[in-house]
Amino acid sequence: MFKFIFKIIKSKGIYFFTSLLLLLVSNISSLLLISMQKVLIDNVFVNFSTALFVKTLIIIILLTLINIFLYSLNPYIMLKHQMMSRISLCSEIINKIYSLPLDVFMRKKTADFTNYILRDAAICTHFVSFILPQFINVVILFIVYTVYLIHIDYKIILFVVIGSIAIIILERKTGGLVRDNRKIIMENENKIMAFFDEALTHTRQVIAFHREKWEAGVFNKIFKNYFDSCLKQIKITSNITLLKEWCKWFPQVIILAIIGYNAIYNEMSVGTMIIAYELS
Repeated sequence: MFKFIFKIIKSKGIYFFTSLLLLLVSNISSLLLISMQKVLIDNVFVNFSTALFVKTLIIIILLTLINIFLYSLNPYIMLKHQMMSRISLCSEIINKIYSLPLDVFMRKKTADFTNYILRDAAICTHFVSFILPQFINVVILFIVYTVYLIHIDYKIILFVVIGSIAIIILERKTGGLVRDNRKIIMENENKIMAFFDEALTHTRQVIAFHREKWEAGVFNKIFKNYFDSCLKQIKITSNITLLKEWCKWFPQVIILAIIGYNAIYNEMSVGTMIIAYELS
């Protein structure tokens, strides 16, 4: 698996590392923007330092414009990487199909080859182009935020870790259910593709023997199974999202109480309190 991922990255590595670099630059500008909010609140609004107001406001505007630009540019780079990697991967899949022995090729359905090219290649390239850079970015952000929050108050990171552990446990408990149902959805998609392939091939026979209603009934049954599996997936993900929100908001309420108490008794500035809540 890692060889396969590295192969996709290596083929169009300039786009992958460019998107990763843009993500890091975007996060740095976001962190600077948050720190400027602290300066604006503590020095301008609390201490009434009007001399810093114009400078701070200009820096905030520039950082916001940089974020907007990177927010628009980075998805384009990622999509460019995905499309070029997908073209390369699809060409390789087609070449592999051409090199299959004839008996193996005849045993396979046309819908299987179609799914390899249209669906599986898209999923693989999307993972490498979008999910992997964002995952690396999240890991780096997690380390930076953890160090900063420990510097502010170790109790904040304690409740963040508790909430994160609760979400991880929830993911492990429900991940198998989601994967199994997603597998069922993909199998039902394959059945629909195979049905269309066979229906187009045997159209004359169906019409000749007046089996249109029978064919429609077969399709409705296949599509109903596909629809029910998709509906079940929506219900599962909705319930998981609701539980995740509880795991997320319960620690945040406690963190808000901790930093609010520290701010009231002047153990923490108002700007630091707002930043700590945003990062948590």
